[in-house]
Amino acid sequence: MSNGSSGADENIKRAAYGALLLLKDNLPENCKLSIQDVDEIVIHALRRHGEHLATHAINQSHLDPFKLLCWLGCAIVERLEMGESFHQHERVIDSLLMTLEQILVLETKFEIRVLPADKELIKRLLMEEIKGNRNHGIGFNGLFIAFHCFRSANEQIKSISTN
Repeated sequence: MSNGSSGADENIKRAAYGALLLLKDNLPENCKLSIQDVDEIVIHALRRHGEHLATHAINQSHLDPFKLLCWLGCAIVERLEMGESFHQHERVIDSLLMTLEQILVLETKFEIRVLPADKELIKRLLMEEIKGNRNHGIGFNGLFIAFHCFRSANEQIKSISTN
């Protein structure tokens, strides 16, 4: 931990564990994650996040909570067994959408909420992707960009209204 990036890496890990705790609070009571599960989920999410930054040549100045939560949600969903019923997947997606909206509401100072119909559409698209119907779904990158655009649109509206 002698170089500057180690301190930054530790801050990113702490943020990831904090984000996962927020997400866990929104998970149904019957969805339990062991300490080992938590560690594996955080490692998986941070690895994918790093790959994402490298792929898109992003020089990150801060950790985006929407992106981090999407990677954490993806890591949880990927641990679930695929079967005839996708009930568990739907519950995790519901919890993830709730958590993302909580962050959106806080970041926009309670100015932006996601309409129930929009949440339902996002959920249906995510579920199609999870079920392997990629032509009619969006993945976790799509989920991230949806919330990123909600935030961005709010910033644009605020900047127009102040000018």
